[in-house]
Amino acid sequence: MVSQSDSSVSPPPSTLARIIALLLRPQNPHPLSNAQLEALIEAISYTDHLAVIELLGMADLARGLAPLMPRIMAAAKAQLQQTDPADDDEIDTLIRHLDLASLDSPGSGPVVPRTPARRPAPPPPNSPPLAPPAPSTPTRAPSHGPVYRLSSPAGDRVAHNWLDAGHFSQSVPGGSATRVVKSPKSRKPAAAAYCVFFGTRVGVFKDWAEVKLLVAAPRTYQCGYASVEAAQQALDYARAQGWTADSAVLKTPSPLPSSYRANPLNAPPRTSRQWYVVTCGVNPGIYSSGLECHLNVAGVRGALHQSFSDQDKAEEVFAEQQNKGNLLSRARSVTLEMVAA
Repeated sequence: MVSQSDSSVSPPPSTLARIIALLLRPQNPHPLSNAQLEALIEAISYTDHLAVIELLGMADLARGLAPLMPRIMAAAKAQLQQTDPADDDEIDTLIRHLDLASLDSPGSGPVVPRTPARRPAPPPPNSPPLAPPAPSTPTRAPSHGPVYRLSSPAGDRVAHNWLDAGHFSQSVPGGSATRVVKSPKSRKPAAAAYCVFFGTRVGVFKDWAEVKLLVAAPRTYQCGYASVEAAQQALDYARAQGWTADSAVLKTPSPLPSSYRANPLNAPPRTSRQWYVVTCGVNPGIYSSGLECHLNVAGVRGALHQSFSDQDKAEEVFAEQQNKGNLLSRARSVTLEMVAA
């Protein structure tokens, strides 16, 4: 009895069955390409062929193959080098009694004899060897953003932004949205300081472990900055607007005005400029900082927003949503937690 090969290094039996079947059939009417033969020979070099065959329930074939394996290997290598291997009656006899279907489905019945196909004529002696086929590289369609599958009893379709997907899932009976392609993410540099605008404490902190504890509750908000000074400037600006949890009177930002100017909130040095489109929130519109967006969606049931790195794109998407009638103004159903100054 031949011992079975280690399953940790062997391909699945179904794959191995095809490898052995193809290797033993050099007279197949559909000749293998050089790349396929290379793959087979490479697999054979580290796989115990006889154990594999026995694993597939063909112990008799395994015993018969034992003395023929060196010649099978030589025949395969000769075909790989595009030379005509010498006739081998024992190999031909074995091939005539191999059934590819029986190898794919071990134990399915007796082996059915096959009539060998005519061996293809060798190339002319002076013909230069053919170049191996160039490996084909599958082309992938470029992805520039997320893709969502929208499903409903009426059928499926796709959306390319979360605003369409979210509106569909909320407004279509039985509708759901599933993200099937993620948007590419750029890696942000590490922050030197963090500003907690809404949390159990408001302030500037350098230790991320401390910040995580302060913003563990729902509807909190923090942002990282490249320096303590930048974080403090952002906090001072937000407090002056009444946009922090320790404000005496909490205010909600209005959409982006035409006279927009940069401020410490929307130009943190460690991140690229972002534009936030809110289609369902307190005040639907375009906002130039995450904090302003947060104040318009936190505590709002079914809030919808999406960020964009380009202002023109944000304005284009907002106009599309407006034309579709997807802008919804809703009051907060949950009050934001305030803390003492």
